[in-house]
Amino acid sequence: MIETWKYLKSFSISGNWPDLDFITIAKAIKSKKTMTSIQFPYQNLEIISRFKITEEILKKLNTLEELNLRGSRMSIKSINEGQYQLANLTMLDFGDNNLTSEIPNFMKLNSLKILSLQKNDIQANDLHKIIENFKSLTSLDISGNNISGSDEFSFIGVCDKNPNLRIQGLSELTLYQQFLKQEPISINLSHRPKEKISFWTKALRQLEFLQEIDLSNNPIGSNEMLVTELAQSLQYLRSLKKINIRESCLGIELPNLSKSFVNLSSLTALDISGNGSQYSAISDSWFYIARLVNLTSLNIS
Repeated sequence: MIETWKYLKSFSISGNWPDLDFITIAKAIKSKKTMTSIQFPYQNLEIISRFKITEEILKKLNTLEELNLRGSRMSIKSINEGQYQLANLTMLDFGDNNLTSEIPNFMKLNSLKILSLQKNDIQANDLHKIIENFKSLTSLDISGNNISGSDEFSFIGVCDKNPNLRIQGLSELTLYQQFLKQEPISINLSHRPKEKISFWTKALRQLEFLQEIDLSNNPIGSNEMLVTELAQSLQYLRSLKKINIRESCLGIELPNLSKSFVNLSSLTALDISGNGSQYSAISDSWFYIARLVNLTSLNIS
């Protein structure tokens, strides 16, 4: 029956197949020049016999456009050394393969548009090489990797160079890209985890169109660096009319943040209440707040 697969274009196999059956089927499709899609998820290619037949397929089928090796345990060394003919490959799923800092060498895949490295243990710096070298990439899924909220900011410059790329798995960066595209006049960033707010204190400076921002109930004042970064970003937001930064643990850091208010001449509403600031901190901030001549609403309780 296998010999009748004359026009086979797509083949998918899943589940725990015995070695002999897997190899028999793999041999049958390796010479099918019509093949454009192969799905081999979780087929344990650490087993030498399975790996060898898969390697033969990847070397011979230069018509492949889609390849799924999720959870295959295929060694990175074998990928980097393999002379695979995958010039037409546009989609590759290499998720759940225990990748750490060693990234597969996909440099020959010049047509690659969709790449999934989901559920590995890759860090932000390791991914920059892939993003920078694949100008054709339009979708990259890196969810479930060792990437914190603060690391996400490092992707902004790279993504600016590749405006067609959308990254899945970075909630803050995805939201940021959305704001850049839609240019809304307001943004609600209240109740964000500390690592996420760290991303935004730096990223906000790029959102020059903002008129309203809610940063309430965030641990901003618990870290002097966060206050500094936010103050620097606010200087770029000349269109701001409303700022809500209540209950953000500013305390004695309030004067340091208030210095950035002097550039916000359009500001009409400011809420800095509930920050546990002593009278002296409010007094030191007053010089800068008093210069906001267009204020119509001020809450410092």
